[in-house]
Amino acid sequence: MASSGFQKTAFVVLLILQVGVAFGWLGGL
Repeated sequence: MASSGFQKTAFVVLLILQVGVAFGWLGGL
């Protein structure tokens, strides 16, 4: 099983990627 620390890190990375894609999409408008 993955440790809670790994899960938290993965969640933060996914959140940053999602925000980055959102800003990239807005910037492309």
